[in-house]
Amino acid sequence: MSRFEAFIRSLINAKLSQNPEGIVSICSSNPYVLKSFFKSAVSYGGMLLIESTSNQVNQYGGYTGMKPIDFRNYVFKLAEEYKIGENRIILGGDHLGPNPFKNSDNKKAMEEACNLVVECVKAGYKKIHLDASMPLRGDYFYPIGHVDLELAGERAAILCKASENALIGNNNSAEKPLYVIGTEVPAPGGSSEVERKGKIEVTSPGDLKNTIETTKNSFLKYGLEDAWNRVIAVVCQPGVEFGEMQVLDYDRNRARELAFYIKGLDHLIGEAHSTDYQTAKHLRELVEDGFSILKVGPELTYALREALFSLSFIEDELIENEDEKSALVSVLEDVMIENPGWWETHYSKGSKVSLKYSLFDRIRYYWNDKRVNDAVQKLFKNLRSRIIPLSLLSQFLPVQYWKIREGKLKSDPLDIILDKIDEVIKKYYFATKGVKNNV
Repeated sequence: MSRFEAFIRSLINAKLSQNPEGIVSICSSNPYVLKSFFKSAVSYGGMLLIESTSNQVNQYGGYTGMKPIDFRNYVFKLAEEYKIGENRIILGGDHLGPNPFKNSDNKKAMEEACNLVVECVKAGYKKIHLDASMPLRGDYFYPIGHVDLELAGERAAILCKASENALIGNNNSAEKPLYVIGTEVPAPGGSSEVERKGKIEVTSPGDLKNTIETTKNSFLKYGLEDAWNRVIAVVCQPGVEFGEMQVLDYDRNRARELAFYIKGLDHLIGEAHSTDYQTAKHLRELVEDGFSILKVGPELTYALREALFSLSFIEDELIENEDEKSALVSVLEDVMIENPGWWETHYSKGSKVSLKYSLFDRIRYYWNDKRVNDAVQKLFKNLRSRIIPLSLLSQFLPVQYWKIREGKLKSDPLDIILDKIDEVIKKYYFATKGVKNNV
C-alpha cells in the first residue's frame, strides 16, 4: 500500500471520529498559486495534492500547453524552490474523460479519453477522477441532456481499464492509482444556475447509492475487481456552488441525509467540488460531514487577481507619468476583449464588472498571455525600484500591511502576492487539519 493510499484509508476510517481530517486538492497550474502552496507547506507539512483538469492538461497540451508529463515536471521543478520533496506531492487528474473531445463522435471521444488517462498514469498521476458524465456526439441525447447512469458507469469502467492496462509491466506496481467516481459532478469553474435559480439541489442518498452500485457492476463486468478496491471517493453535490457574483454556502441541514449516508460508507469518502469562496466554518463542516477531499481552483487565482490589481492601484498612486506605468488592468482588459473565447459564454454581455471581478475568474486564462505577463513584470520592476508607503499598503492591502508592520512579511510584490493567495489556502488547512485560521 502506497503512502498516499494509507493516508486516504486513514481519512475513511476517521470519518466518524470527533475530529476528522481531510485534504485540500489544489486545482491550478498557475505558478504563483503553486508557489504559495509550497511556501505554506513548509510550515504546515503533510501531503500535497495537486490536480490538473482534462481541459487544462491533456495529450494535446490543453490550454496550458502542457501534456501530463510536462505538468509533472513543471510542478516538481517549482517544488524544488521550496525544498519540497517529490514524495510529498500527489498528482491527480480531475474530470479525466471525454469532455475535451465531446464534439467528436462517441467512439473517437472515448478513444481520446482513454489515451488521456493512460498518459496521466504513465506520468505518475496517483489520483484519477473518472468522469464520463457528459453526452458525446452520436449519443441520442447529445448535445443537451444527461448520460444515463448505466452508460456513464460503463464508460468510467472503460477508462479505468485503459488505466490499469497502462500499468502492465510497470515495475512500480505498488504505486497503483486511486480512483474517484461520481456522475453528479458540478460544472468546472462555477455555475450560471446560481444566479438563475438561487440554489443547487443536493444529491439524494438513493441517487448516490445507485451511482456507486452501477459503477461497481460495470467495474466487475470488465474484470476490475482490484481497481474497484482502489476507488476511494465519490463526487456528489452537497449544495455548494458559486456563480458570476454569488456564492451558495454549505447548509448542513439540507445535506444532513447525504452526509449521514456518506459517513456510513465503509470504503469511500466524499469529494466536494466547487468549494471556492466558502467560509472556513463551512469548509470545516463539509469535512466533518464526510467530504474529506475539498477541491479549490478559481478562488486561488481570484486572490492572485486581487493582489495584482491592488499593487497596480498602488503603482497608479506612486507614478504620475503614464508611460512609466505597467497599466496592468487596462492591458488585461484589452487582451480579454480582443480574445473573448475564454469568457464570452460565461459573463453577462457588456458587463465590464464581470470581466474583471466575476467569481468565475475567467481572467485566470489570460495570465500566460505575453502582453499581460510583460505588464506584470513591469509592475514588479516599478514597485521594487521604490519604497511602497505604508499608507498605500494599508489602503489597498490591509492584511498584508499589518504583517509587514509586524515583521512577518517582506514589502515585496512577490511576497505580498503569495501571502494574499495563502489567505485562501489557510482556510483549507483549518478545515482539513484543524490548523488555526488567523485570517
